[in-house]
Amino acid sequence: LQYLGDLTEEEDYTEPVDEKVEYETEDTDKILGNIEINPITIPPRRQPRRKIVIDELMKALRSALRTSERRSMRKARRRKKISIHEENITARIASLYQKINDIISRLKRDEVEFSRVVERWERTEIVNTFLPLVYLDHQKKVRCRQEEIFNEIFIKRRG
Repeated sequence: LQYLGDLTEEEDYTEPVDEKVEYETEDTDKILGNIEINPITIPPRRQPRRKIVIDELMKALRSALRTSERRSMRKARRRKKISIHEENITARIASLYQKINDIISRLKRDEVEFSRVVERWERTEIVNTFLPLVYLDHQKKVRCRQEEIFNEIFIKRRG
């Protein structure tokens, strides 16, 4: 209780700190010169045109919840569609090279068409055959040529 009494007593304080602050502000005014700083303006509040009824508020809330649910369902569907399939690319390259050699030897020709190398003409099968073929061409084991864009690719064995 003595402490509370000390807090409520009024005392006369002199603040010599004010003089020091005035001195510092005078120095900063000399250094900075006449720089005007605009006061921070508070953006005006949006004025409602009319009062909102509770039914309208509930309708807007339900709409926002439905939108949120649709977004989360869409994200879940996207996650399901992505399936990572790991496969040994070097084994696929070696297998394709052997397959190309076998077809060329069997047909007794210099080159073979890409369409003969692909077993089933489906998108995944085409891509799974084409990518190793690009590696084989890069490694200079085979030479690929195509006379016109979107036409047949001819594969020729090197060395």
